[in-house]
Amino acid sequence: MSNLSLLGASALLGITLLAAASASAQAPPQFAQLTFPSVNGALMREAVLADLDGDGDLDLCGGTGLFSFTLRQVLLRNDGQAGWTDLTATALPNVATSTLATIAFDLEGDGDLDLLVSKQQAPSRLWRNNGAGVFTDASALLPAAATDHLTGVARDVDGDGDVDVVLLAGYFSTTTDLLLRNQGAGPMTAVPLTLGSGATSIAACDLDLDGAVDLVVGTQTGLRVHRNTGAGVFTDVSAAWTSALPAGLVLSVAAGDLDGDGDPDLVAGRQNVTTDLRLTNTGTAFTVAALLPGNPSGAKSCVLFDADEDGDLDLVRGSITASVTLAINDGSGVLSPSPQRMANVQPFSPTLRAGDVDGDGDDDLVVLDEVSLTQTLRLITNRHRDLTLTTPVIGLPWTIDVVSAPGYATLDHVCRLGIGLGVLPQPLVVPGVGALWLDFAAGGFDTAAIVFAATGTHRFTIPVPQLPPLVGLPLHVQALLEQARAPARFTGHRRVVVQ
Repeated sequence: MSNLSLLGASALLGITLLAAASASAQAPPQFAQLTFPSVNGALMREAVLADLDGDGDLDLCGGTGLFSFTLRQVLLRNDGQAGWTDLTATALPNVATSTLATIAFDLEGDGDLDLLVSKQQAPSRLWRNNGAGVFTDASALLPAAATDHLTGVARDVDGDGDVDVVLLAGYFSTTTDLLLRNQGAGPMTAVPLTLGSGATSIAACDLDLDGAVDLVVGTQTGLRVHRNTGAGVFTDVSAAWTSALPAGLVLSVAAGDLDGDGDPDLVAGRQNVTTDLRLTNTGTAFTVAALLPGNPSGAKSCVLFDADEDGDLDLVRGSITASVTLAINDGSGVLSPSPQRMANVQPFSPTLRAGDVDGDGDDDLVVLDEVSLTQTLRLITNRHRDLTLTTPVIGLPWTIDVVSAPGYATLDHVCRLGIGLGVLPQPLVVPGVGALWLDFAAGGFDTAAIVFAATGTHRFTIPVPQLPPLVGLPLHVQALLEQARAPARFTGHRRVVVQ
């Protein structure tokens, strides 16, 4: 008889009796703030969020801030459930100066992500990935001109099938903008560019849908647009594309199809005015579609992603004076503030990164705080399809909260909870539904309940028997949510050990 069978009828009876209980009478916000665990390098000023060790989840690598006591690059490995381990000492070369940008790209085309680290008033570094997230210094492949760049983007701009890097000099730098052409495993070659004086930010996208990657640059006087001929040769077409736009300092720029017509539109976060810009791409120019209420201090960071999973891009902005706000897209490009979905997050000077850090299929937000003296990294977790559980202890009730469409659901819907003894070696990926991890052949059970729209949360309460043989038993938990007006979707999977 398996240990799980010792839970047997008692556990199942607990679920049956308590399955209809609701966790709260008031819906929580969709996005809730968490604090990263205390790890070395918590004062990151910039970082890249990407799968650096090839295990399918998103890791975090970036440089500590100007006010950190230790200036260095930090690598935090994600366990797939938003649990972080500092691997800096064993996986990164040592960089003892402040960094401006970390850019992930596949240098050799071997399927893993290498890192270009731009350092302040010092040569950039190139670090080669061994495939498992351990990096060695390959900076000899960089030209000497790759020094003191503010930020950059990695894309195949010359159409030869490998990923190049465009580096933006920025407003305090005395260097020049660069295209670093990728030669595969060989040295990268530098091509000088002139992308815009007083530059602050850059976005890469195919503006005219000709198959080539174009560049949009935010500057102290407005936006500059550079069209790619297809071979990585850029022509300044700002006069045609931006002549109808108001002048002013653009702190951040984000590109994406906001109105569903297939071409990339823009959001420009501005400083010293009360509005940011939502810009429509006409195919030959940008026009102002809307003035978005903003903060006069400026939107330092703009991120576009599908927050409500309705197929269009929504907007999150981080302003210099301590706020992170969400605006929901109606599908036509109209962005409406949605404060009820976003927790009160007040970093001083936030930089945002979006990605699924907890493995439940939706995008979360990592908040980096450039100038804070004390604030740790923060995760704004997307609680749609969240699975939160206490540690099971023999003789005590075990609670599992399943969250679905918190703060915005309009219909009650079904969730099914599964608890098993084992997981599959690789998840069973069901298109449109997500990844199933539980291996029910190893033993387990499941049960169903209703998530009420008014709360967005359901709590399962399972009495764990007072049986000492259960101590040390690993349990795996996953849920399937029948989303309102959408296909059913799996949550991420969680592992716990009975205490």
